[in-house]
Amino acid sequence: MLLSGGPGTGKSIFSWQYIYNGAKNYGEPGIYVATEERPEDIRRNMLDFGMDIKALEEEKMIAIIDAATPKSGVPSKEEYVEPEPFKIEQLMYRVYSISKIINAKRLALDSLPALGLKLSEEAFLDGLHKLNALLLEIDCTTILTTKKIIQDIESKYSMAEYIVQGSVVMDMQEKNNEFIRSIAVMKMRGTEHSLKRYPLEITSKGIVIKPGVEIY
Repeated sequence: MLLSGGPGTGKSIFSWQYIYNGAKNYGEPGIYVATEERPEDIRRNMLDFGMDIKALEEEKMIAIIDAATPKSGVPSKEEYVEPEPFKIEQLMYRVYSISKIINAKRLALDSLPALGLKLSEEAFLDGLHKLNALLLEIDCTTILTTKKIIQDIESKYSMAEYIVQGSVVMDMQEKNNEFIRSIAVMKMRGTEHSLKRYPLEITSKGIVIKPGVEIY
């Protein structure tokens, strides 16, 4: 599933609620690939939303792959580290290995632009196809986050929309001098879904969607 949106729309929180609630409430272990934030910062920030990630890591219900710290040249203290120079094939092998260790059912990769920053369009799309095939093989339901996709302007990141099974768009618009966050399902193969955009709020409990209120 592709989750796109601009800065501040809530993509990372959405992804973490998916991973955390899956492990905590449904007994589904999850892997989080962090390409932009250090895991220690993630753990601290998500505590503000009542998510004790460290506790679930100790229970082998959540695993974080650190692909962010190595970029700074500082050694990572994490259990699972993706070293520089970054290669999608190496990441695929690590995801596969960890999925077998914790029996992962959910995965979030945050984000595609950070993953493909130094790759050509051809290399990135080839890697994305391989990653998609691997995830289908290990039976993980996955969220891939990416920056806001502008319609009618194609990039190597917008091409991901044609590969994934579903596409969810998060947005932020100004109305009456106030910014309103919203969410919409643009594509979901194999199921009927609403095509309306609904407002959401980021609260102390994370993202709360208001299905009774519509934004046209």
